[in-house]
Amino acid sequence: MDYIKMKKFLGLGLLCLFLSSLSTEKAPFSGVIDYRYSFEDINGNDVSEVMSAYLGAEQHYHIKADCCYKAYNEKGDLVMLYDGGENAFYSFSKPQNAIKYDGSQNGSSEYKVTKLSQTEEVAGYKCQSIKVETETSIITYFFSPKVKVDPQVFKKHAFGDWNRYLKATNGALPLKYVLTNKASGLKWTSQAYKVSNKTLSDEAFALPKGVQVSKG
Repeated sequence: MDYIKMKKFLGLGLLCLFLSSLSTEKAPFSGVIDYRYSFEDINGNDVSEVMSAYLGAEQHYHIKADCCYKAYNEKGDLVMLYDGGENAFYSFSKPQNAIKYDGSQNGSSEYKVTKLSQTEEVAGYKCQSIKVETETSIITYFFSPKVKVDPQVFKKHAFGDWNRYLKATNGALPLKYVLTNKASGLKWTSQAYKVSNKTLSDEAFALPKGVQVSKG
């Protein structure tokens, strides 16, 4: 191979590598994100042991980019499930008891988004941040464009303000959030410690058999 052909070959190879890296970065994320929780009271005291009894200590979040998500606690109990096909959100109080909410149900009456300059590395990803203020809470989210979904897939998911959040981050999933309750001053931090790309089937997001469902 002569010099000119070699330059063309190397140039083409570098271009393919560059385009491949762009494609990987922008590909919708399907897989599992593992989070740990911690809690502080209004005075900054660590109350994680007490609050974890009510809200859990971890969340293992599974998402299929084109439709659905679900989450388990540290005990392996299913705590929530979103079915994109019927736009329904299920909240589990016990493994065999769930409350079903219409996904189009309105979220917060106030939802103010402020872009922040703060960055932080979470689970190996350099994250940007935004602050969201609602009538009940102030939440700082940290997210990376390398872990994202198409926000259009979840555009009807108004329950819990999920479509508003995804619009604000262009589909980037939260890798950390710090939620402060305005009334109590309680601060809840959820931080990812592992992000795993994984192929997930539609069947993995089916409502488990035998679950008693009531309407929310």
